Amino acid sequence: MDFLLKEINLINITVLLTLIYALLNLDYRIKVNLFLLFILFTGLLSEISYIILNGYNLKTTYAHMVNTFLFHSIWLFILKEYVTKKEILLYLTWLFVIFSLVNFVIIVVTGKYNFYSFVLGSIIYTVFFIKENYRQMKAEALQFFISDFYLLIFSPLLFMLGLSLILSFAKAEIVRAEMFWGITLYKLFVNLACLVYYSLINIYIYRQRKQLKYE
Repeated sequence: MDFLLKEINLINITVLLTLIYALLNLDYRIKVNLFLLFILFTGLLSEISYIILNGYNLKTTYAHMVNTFLFHSIWLFILKEYVTKKEILLYLTWLFVIFSLVNFVIIVVTGKYNFYSFVLGSIIYTVFFIKENYRQMKAEALQFFISDFYLLIFSPLLFMLGLSLILSFAKAEIVRAEMFWGITLYKLFVNLACLVYYSLINIYIYRQRKQLKYE
């Protein structure tokens, strides 16, 4: 078991604590909060699978694919609750689901992992997020930008965009170069992106907790 404990890192602990914090403080009557809990739960399962697979020196390819599929699908369903073109986003979400399943089969057959599903999901999310931002700014709906739910739908954006960008250069020497203490630029960026992502989610949970307290 010692070799498995060595695989535990700050991100794993952050995911676990965030899930516990969410379970204790979110209002389960709100649908998007249930979606968020599902994201955090699947995120924790993914981290556990990475620990086990890395501990036994096994490939994490399939675990990454499943995590990408669930991560983007659920966030797209959350975003759908706050955009005007709900039917179009729903259609594109199911298109993403189909693409991810086909891509998964291709990866299994060829044995070559790719990041197409992650990038596609990130593009769809970003386009609709920006479009909704533009619509709300045009309507001068300032309340939208200071709401808890805006914070929620904003939380994965930097993670998606940043990780999509760096995954595009995943094989480049500069990305794989060690920065310090054996940490590569790729690993450093992924860890920072995760910390920002979970920090924003925890702020959202805290704000939801305060709101629930005064109801």
